[in-house]
Amino acid sequence: MPAYFLIDTLNRVVFSRAFGILTYSECTAHMDHLSADPRFNPDFNQIFDFSEVTELSLSTDQLQQLAKRSIFSAKSRRAYVVSGDLHFGLSRMFSALRETEGEPGIVTFRDLPSAIIWTDAPKEVAHKAFADLRQQCQPA
Repeated sequence: MPAYFLIDTLNRVVFSRAFGILTYSECTAHMDHLSADPRFNPDFNQIFDFSEVTELSLSTDQLQQLAKRSIFSAKSRRAYVVSGDLHFGLSRMFSALRETEGEPGIVTFRDLPSAIIWTDAPKEVAHKAFADLRQQCQPA
């Protein structure tokens, strides 16, 4: 599964990272693993780094199904970091779909520093979390 996370309970932030080809089943598995983690709190903020995703293997129907399912509360600030126009557009579409489901807090960014600032995560903590995720979870 090319999607991984670290939970920082002290700062109330979930750091997630995906890379390579990301599929619907991997997205739902990520959500399932995260929600099952006893340290997870739906009110936590999230920064999800999709910048190394080379392909999103999702149909329009699957994207809509993902948008109907959320494990975060409406109070959470969620930042998605993407590279490329296609992924930016898909992320914005997902965000709009989530908004119709009552979760207005997903914003798409093209760089990690802006996402960190927006979620109010401590900069040093966020950079270390993503460095740890990159070290632990390398593409094959």
